[in-house]
Amino acid sequence: MDKIGQLTQLFARLDSGESADRLRQEAGHFLDTVSPKDLALAEQFMMQGGADLGHLRSRCFAHVSLLGDQAAKLRARLPYSHIVRTILAEHEMMLCFLAELEELNREIQQMAYCSGASVEIRKLNHIVSHIVNSGDHRFREDEVIFPELERHGYYGPPEIIKIEQLGLDACKREMAELANAAGKKIDFSKFKIRFDSAVKYLVPAMRQQIFTEDNILYPIAVEVITDRGVWERLKGMCDQIGYCGFDGKY
Repeated sequence: MDKIGQLTQLFARLDSGESADRLRQEAGHFLDTVSPKDLALAEQFMMQGGADLGHLRSRCFAHVSLLGDQAAKLRARLPYSHIVRTILAEHEMMLCFLAELEELNREIQQMAYCSGASVEIRKLNHIVSHIVNSGDHRFREDEVIFPELERHGYYGPPEIIKIEQLGLDACKREMAELANAAGKKIDFSKFKIRFDSAVKYLVPAMRQQIFTEDNILYPIAVEVITDRGVWERLKGMCDQIGYCGFDGKY
């Protein structure tokens, strides 16, 4: 059986409830030879066999957990000037904002009243502005990185990310509307219910998406795009689009 077939069987066992630790112990030597590229091909094979995309999205974290922390390995091998290193840094920044949003929601749920001038609402507007106004980051992925991956035959991870993004975009619009209305245009008890629901969807969904990109999508990109000239061309395109809180030199 080839590597992709073996990996697909491991995923099936993991999805059926077997322990990831047990599988890692049993198949450790084999997993040492597996890369994120292999994982993506295995998931694409499962998609071709009729696997539900929603199921693959929900199981992505478990699948990647078999391989260990790919993002740390990737970060360690990239020069600071590499565009993927910049994107990883943006992801770290976004994870900080998500943690702040989660903590802010806990604070707001304990409040009985707020106004538009409340410290919590000002903080909310600051956090939401960064989360919602990350279009340059998304545009770089959708229009520069993903098409290059697809040209190399890796369509599965980008397709999953794009489907996830539809729900995230709707939730971000809801979050922006709530931040604008907080303390002014909406009953506070209704605001808290809607805000709590939005946060509890957005935070885990964005964390999962960042995890998928950091541990599968970008390690694959660095592995399969070997032409330095291609990376220079991609960086030039990304520099023109812009960065989220960075000037593209880090």
